[in-house]
Amino acid sequence: MGWRAISRLVPAALTAGIALSFRHPTVGFVLSATAFSFAAAIPYAFFFFGGYFGWTSTDSKGIHTWSTVIRRTVRWHDVALLTVVDAQDKGIVYIAQVERRDGTAVKLYGVMATRRSDPKFNSDLKAIRADWETATGRIAAQV
Repeated sequence: MGWRAISRLVPAALTAGIALSFRHPTVGFVLSATAFSFAAAIPYAFFFFGGYFGWTSTDSKGIHTWSTVIRRTVRWHDVALLTVVDAQDKGIVYIAQVERRDGTAVKLYGVMATRRSDPKFNSDLKAIRADWETATGRIAAQV
C-alpha cells in the first residue's frame, strides 16, 4: 500500500470513527483515536527517519542527493572535499559528506553504511570521486 492510499485512508477512518461513535461509542472512539494517532505520527516519522532513506546521483554538473525531507544539489566546482563522517558519533552509521568551498557540508543520503569497510559503500565513494576528478580535472584527496 502506497503513501497516497494511506493518506486517503486516515481521513476516511476518522470520518468512519466519528460516524460510528453515534451508534457504537467504544468502537467509534477506538477507530478515531487510532486514525488520529497514525496521522499525527507520520510527520514525526518523516523527520526522524528521513535522513536514513535517500538517494544520491552524479552527472556532469554535480552531485544530487535527496531524502524524504531534503533535496540538495552541489555543483562540482563547489566541492572542496569528499569525506566520510560518523552520522551519530557512535560508530553505527557512516555517511558520505561533501564539504563545499564555502565551508558548509552536505550529507549524501544515498551513500551510507553500517561498516566503514562495506564494499558497496567504498565502491560508491570511488565512483563519486572518479566523477569529481573527471568533471574538474583535480585529484580528489583520499579520506
